[in-house]
Amino acid sequence: MGSEDFSVLPDALGVRYCYWGLGGFPEGEPAPSNHSPFFAPDISSIHLGAEAIIAASAP
Repeated sequence: MGSEDFSVLPDALGVRYCYWGLGGFPEGEPAPSNHSPFFAPDISSIHLGAEAIIAASAP
C-alpha cells in the first residue's frame, strides 16, 4: 500500500487507482515521511506538482 489503507477502498470496488508522491525538499537531504514532525515540503513545489497531476490525468 502507498499510504496506510489507501488501496483498500478502490480494491474493494474493483476500480483503478493511482498514488502520487510529489513534493520538493532541499537537494541532498532525504525527505522525511509524511507522519514525521519534520515533514515540510517546499511550498513552492505544490503548484508545479498540481500542474503535473493535471497534465498526467488529462485524456
